[in-house]
Amino acid sequence: MDNSNTNTTSNKKNKDVVKQQQEDDTPTKSSTTTSMKKRIIKDDDDEITTTPSGTVSSQSIESKKPKQPQQTTNNAGCIRVFGLLLVTLITFVLWSSFNQVDYKKMDSSMFIKEMPAPLLSHFQAGDLIPVFDRSTGNTFNVFMIQNTYIKDDQNAHLTLATSTNIQDNEIVLFIHGQATTSFVFRRELQYYQKENIQPILIDLPCFGFSDSLDDCSYNNIAKRIPDIMDALQIKKPVHLVSYDTGAVIASKLYLSFPNRLKSISFADPYIDMTKERLPFYYKVATYNKQFISGPLIRFITAPFMSWIRYLYVSNVYKYEISREELDSYFYSIRYKNNVNNYIDTLVQSDLTYSQTYQITNSKLSISKAIPRLVFISTFLLPSYQSQFFQTKFQDLETQSMVESKYSLFEQSPNTLTSALVMLIDETDPNLRKKKEVILEDHQDHDHDHGHDHGHDHGHDHGHSHGHSHAHSHGHSHGHGHGHSHGHDHGHGNQYGMGHNYGL
Repeated sequence: MDNSNTNTTSNKKNKDVVKQQQEDDTPTKSSTTTSMKKRIIKDDDDEITTTPSGTVSSQSIESKKPKQPQQTTNNAGCIRVFGLLLVTLITFVLWSSFNQVDYKKMDSSMFIKEMPAPLLSHFQAGDLIPVFDRSTGNTFNVFMIQNTYIKDDQNAHLTLATSTNIQDNEIVLFIHGQATTSFVFRRELQYYQKENIQPILIDLPCFGFSDSLDDCSYNNIAKRIPDIMDALQIKKPVHLVSYDTGAVIASKLYLSFPNRLKSISFADPYIDMTKERLPFYYKVATYNKQFISGPLIRFITAPFMSWIRYLYVSNVYKYEISREELDSYFYSIRYKNNVNNYIDTLVQSDLTYSQTYQITNSKLSISKAIPRLVFISTFLLPSYQSQFFQTKFQDLETQSMVESKYSLFEQSPNTLTSALVMLIDETDPNLRKKKEVILEDHQDHDHDHGHDHGHDHGHDHGHSHGHSHAHSHGHSHGHGHGHSHGHDHGHGNQYGMGHNYGL
């Protein structure tokens, strides 16, 4: 009895143990759901939610499906646009490289027809002056302007008569930089002439409307400026105003011909012409001329790029300039053979630090041998070139900061005038005084030699002084007297003709 009870109890315990082991080996529903959720998250990088029942949300799957095709479509569009631009650029480069023209044989009127209106007015207001090159014995033409042609505070252009001249007035000669011409100084003329100072704007050789030279280096251009001054019959020293890289040419001019200058003004000067220090739009000229620099410069300055250039400059740099004026700057670079000249002026120049060292350690930078004035715009003030110049040039007569966002001469054209007027007056207050023309009194110089009495015939001759000719014929019969007075006084280059017939 006892044995049977004992066996029954042990069998019951064994059944319970087997049942427990079966329950442990069988996964529960919750654990199955958890493991499924883990597998889903592990297989996909994006977060996917599941429902309490363990199934994946259909909304998550639907939101995930279109992501990959949309990204592929966007990439394909970018590739197509980039490819189109690349093909266009390559086509233009090849066309520019293998379609060179001889600009000397082309009709120059073709370039005038395409010229923007502001630049055309500038061209019409100037003259081409033949200059004898003492180094080669050849002659080249230089474009020069010395008369105001812009009305005050208006965008209209008008050639105005000037009361100043090279012989009687102090002269200010303007030297532009690499990417500009005399066009950048066009607003300066009126202010100097109002102060009885004679301004002279020139396009340097190899720039603008002037002829190119075999040697377009900065060093050779500086040596040709005295030849230009001789062609303009400038015998006395002048006040020189330089802009941008024109500071290098002005410095070289002074170091070679110090007796031709009275003062030097530097406006936003670029004095360090080391290749590594040049901005991209200058440095690009040093690349391969046929396949890189030439085609690229022609592409950037092309007329069809007008609106793109204007929108870029207006929105990125916030330049307050009209599209036609901006086009005038770019057209000056592509006029005739100027793209090649733009490249040659940099390639043929010394772009090593030795040139910079020569200037910054000369008497121009370390002494007061000549009055030096510097004007730096707020746009250029933080730049390396500005800081470098201020470090190397000490004890300047005038050092001014000009509020300007891009071009000092476009936004603040009257900035330099007052400083130069003060400098001239300190030298000699009489230099800006207008020269009075003294006219001689010729009233006592009337002569009448025709006195005929009786039946003689008297022929009277009136005398004219200067370049005038007066003829008088008096015919008198009996006791008549024929008197004739013809006087006209020609002054300067004027010719006066006086005719008077006395009967």
